Amino acid sequence: MKNKRKIIIIVVCVIAAAAIAVGAGVGYYYSRPERTAEKVLTAVYTVDNAEIQRRREAIDNRTFDTYMRERCDGAVTDKCTEGMIAACALYYGATPAKVESIKFSPIDKATGDIASFQYTAVFSDDSDVKERIGHVVMKKENGKWRVDSFATKSVTKAD
Repeated sequence: MKNKRKIIIIVVCVIAAAAIAVGAGVGYYYSRPERTAEKVLTAVYTVDNAEIQRRREAIDNRTFDTYMRERCDGAVTDKCTEGMIAACALYYGATPAKVESIKFSPIDKATGDIASFQYTAVFSDDSDVKERIGHVVMKKENGKWRVDSFATKSVTKAD
């Protein structure tokens, strides 16, 4: 009877330890700077005609920073939204596009609160753009990763 009890306790402890490990792994996965960058870049680059119009109106009404901060779930710094406004060709020359995938490769070794990556965003077949390559700088603020800046180095147009 005592052996059976010990086995049950051990099994319960192993299951609890496994659950904690999985939970910690999932938390780490979603707190990595690449995940935040992926979320923000997808929100920025995926647009339909209605979204393009909303962004133009937000720029005209001087509410673009608030609009994009909401669209990116607050995962952008003030510097980043100012950069988005400066890159108005991204919005005024915009055509509908849908991001299929984004791949990241580190540029520099990340410190505790700054990370930078080169990214390649691949778009769906019905988009005018086939691929965008650029870099993104992440900054940790109040314990959360936020996009501090991003820039496009090259754009490959669809045929």
